Amino acid sequence: MLRTIQVDFRRLILCRRYYYSIAGMTLALLLNGITYTKTIAGHATLGECFSEVSFGGFMLLFYMLCVVGGGLDYCMDVKHHYMRYMVIRSDLTTYALSKTAISAIAGYISMLIGQVFFLGMMALYLLWDRWGAGETMSVAGDASEMWWTILTFSLLGALLSVLGLFVTSLVPNIFVGIASPVLLYYMAITLTNKHWTNPAILPACIYFPNDYALFGGGIRQFGYALLVTLCLLMLLYIGIHRRMKRRGENV
Repeated sequence: MLRTIQVDFRRLILCRRYYYSIAGMTLALLLNGITYTKTIAGHATLGECFSEVSFGGFMLLFYMLCVVGGGLDYCMDVKHHYMRYMVIRSDLTTYALSKTAISAIAGYISMLIGQVFFLGMMALYLLWDRWGAGETMSVAGDASEMWWTILTFSLLGALLSVLGLFVTSLVPNIFVGIASPVLLYYMAITLTNKHWTNPAILPACIYFPNDYALFGGGIRQFGYALLVTLCLLMLLYIGIHRRMKRRGENV
């Protein structure tokens, strides 16, 4: 199993598509961030900027690019007939588990790196803007809270990426795999916000500590979001394994 995971991870880090998706995610956040800072004349900390940016107009592109990084691997394997080789080399359970794990890792890391790059660039932008205006106001804000926000929000990337893997196990099409996870996520937000009132089970609250501090925020909310994400990933893995098994019988 470890050998299969190592092979899939090596394929991930050598895939140019993954790095293009990270660059695109960073750009999407920057477009939101620069628009926001212009409206408030640059008087914001990084934490405030990130909180507003996470609901900006380019977030749809941000989420879709997160799926591009690791959620399309199975679709590519089917297209290039690589699935047969890997199943013969190991077994279907190992193959499905490896794909799910690597997809989750890819989604988490891509969202995390995209946010870190964005915050670094926004810090330089805000500092330059305030230096030009003769101001010395700090842009950091509460650094600890901001990092826990980033780590928690990145868990959504892991979920979206594996959701893309699940969708492509049903319909091995690149465009369907990119668009469907984001549409399903927004549908889940709309339906749960409409019919449920407990914030601890609302997707719009779990992954956004800046706006909804569950259990006091910080590491507690990260731990809770991690637990919820792992449960959802386990359910998705079961579905992915069943779909791969059906497809494998017809390969």
